[in-house]
Amino acid sequence: MNGEHKPLARRVVEGVAVFGLLLGVAWWMFGRTLDVRPLGGDNLYVLSWVHRAPAAELVRLDPIIYPEWRPLAFATVWLQYRWQRLDYLAPYHAFNIVLWTACVWLVYQIVVRITSSRVAALIVAGLVLTDVRAITAQTLIIERQTTLAALFGLSAIWLVLRDRGTPWPAWKIATVGVLCLAGALSKEYGLAFPAGIAAYALLERRRDWFWAAASGVAVYAIGRWVFAGGATALYCEYMGYFFEVRKVCYDGVTTTSAAQMSYNVVATGVGTILPGVLTPVGQLAIAPMRLAVSAGLLAIGVVGWLRGPKQLRLALLVALGNTVLNFMVYGGRNQLMAVCTLGMVLGVGLATIDRMLRARSLGVARAAGVALLGAIICVQAQRTRVEAAQQVADLLGQDPCLEIARTEQHDPAFIRLVKRTYGMSDPDCASPR
Repeated sequence: MNGEHKPLARRVVEGVAVFGLLLGVAWWMFGRTLDVRPLGGDNLYVLSWVHRAPAAELVRLDPIIYPEWRPLAFATVWLQYRWQRLDYLAPYHAFNIVLWTACVWLVYQIVVRITSSRVAALIVAGLVLTDVRAITAQTLIIERQTTLAALFGLSAIWLVLRDRGTPWPAWKIATVGVLCLAGALSKEYGLAFPAGIAAYALLERRRDWFWAAASGVAVYAIGRWVFAGGATALYCEYMGYFFEVRKVCYDGVTTTSAAQMSYNVVATGVGTILPGVLTPVGQLAIAPMRLAVSAGLLAIGVVGWLRGPKQLRLALLVALGNTVLNFMVYGGRNQLMAVCTLGMVLGVGLATIDRMLRARSLGVARAAGVALLGAIICVQAQRTRVEAAQQVADLLGQDPCLEIARTEQHDPAFIRLVKRTYGMSDPDCASPR
């Protein structure tokens, strides 16, 4: 039975129960992040910036970090800092855990909407939730920008998939446009959602969908130019390039930058569907077990794509948009938006295979498949928990005085505040670096 025909109270209870289950697993995996102090270059940077930034700077941000322009994500940290300062850092990370859980919960709801299979939806939710690429979205305060973008984009997809074939009223067009805008303002990779929706609208000949997505992109582009002058600047990063890791700076179009950008796009496409082929920075390095699991899940996704409804084209278009937007740098956490949308395809594949096995009365095979996927989720969850704890331990072992020298963070007064707040030695950073 399609969940739409269930009584509202029952659907609400079910939704709350699923969210609670997912949140419990996420808390078990990432709960160690609640112990993180404001350490590490990215955490130090964003807290230092919101410490000294007036409200007027929230739309311009800091030219030091251009070409990034993510005002909505920074605004959430700015507001939290005005409320909590440095005394209570756990809520920063708790907020990030809840955000990621909400993204996965939306994936669950979308798969139920398409397939009416709660078992397939729950398995997919478990696989997406425990993906190791979500770790930095929990350990780094500002990486909520990725999950915020995914949350807004998935909400827009949810509204599109609830379409009943009639032209949208103005309020619905505006709502999807605002969601697309909010995703882009959280992180530019969020533009994958309006790009996918717009392309899907053209395929379906739906002007209302197209203008909803296009309006969000247009407002984002205007805002970026008006408030941040386009947010363009020299960008340097260590990036994988086949079997090496090299530092690349983008300053105009050069042979090196063009080759690196092309590699980043291809590597992102491969790494998104086959994690286990590349390292977190995009260097080629095979992880056999992870590659085997991802290849098996890809095969299930292919079944979903071949047998599934046309709505899956939207999922593929968003994933493709996310791949192209990663042209500047390869990053596992930047793939989370595509991971969520491809979860839709995987869910359809699981539901399709389940129906095939039911039709052949292969109950033992069905049970074995569910058990195997459950085991994969458990192993993946344990691995993610261990790696998250290791990242937290690494952060706790860092000294702000050393970290400030390695980053674009130039606020010694804030470092002194951090060290005094947490009773750390050498609050004036007077020792040799």
